[in-house]
Amino acid sequence: MTQQELDRRIGMPNIDQEWAQFEKEVIGTEKRKQVPFWRIGTRKAAAIAGIIFCISVASIATAIIMPSSTAKLAAILIPQDNDEPIHTLVEEVPSYPGGIEALQKHITQNLKRPQEVQTYQVEGRVIVQFVVEKDGRCTNFKVLKDVDTHRKPIKRNIQATGAPQERNYITMSEFEAARKVCRDEALRVCCTMPRWTAGKIKGQAVRSQFTLPIVFKID
Repeated sequence: MTQQELDRRIGMPNIDQEWAQFEKEVIGTEKRKQVPFWRIGTRKAAAIAGIIFCISVASIATAIIMPSSTAKLAAILIPQDNDEPIHTLVEEVPSYPGGIEALQKHITQNLKRPQEVQTYQVEGRVIVQFVVEKDGRCTNFKVLKDVDTHRKPIKRNIQATGAPQERNYITMSEFEAARKVCRDEALRVCCTMPRWTAGKIKGQAVRSQFTLPIVFKID
């Protein structure tokens, strides 16, 4: 999604268009009327203040009203408790509602195996790390490790011949393409998780780090 598309979605004003309109309707008119410069400066300041106010309101709305259809965007816009530390060791580890079996079921039901896994014969685990906030929200998703197993040898810097399914090798670009789609799918699934039970230290909920493997297999 481009910046302009994001701006339109959240109602962010286009500053360039706003300023061009201001110059046409206000500054141009004032020049024709030969109004003293200080009056133009006052109106310019008012227009700029209005634009800044619109941007501030739109920014606040962005943090509150998040597009539910864009999981990655939601993960980025979720408010962060950045003033508190993230714990890697806690007395009570964060937990998915219903436990490990429920988490495995959620991943199994929601994970969509990319076609590239079968086509390029690539499989393995994507290791995703995230933060479980004190209120159970999962934020700060990032990939620590991509899939790394390939059943066909990789040939670098060559022009591929024929369909991947018919070759006894894959190219480096095909391997990287398979890794990318697996990485993106692992992040997407993690972003669909409901709130967890936060980790605790001395009975108090804290921000804590959690690492989750997402497995991709070939039939």
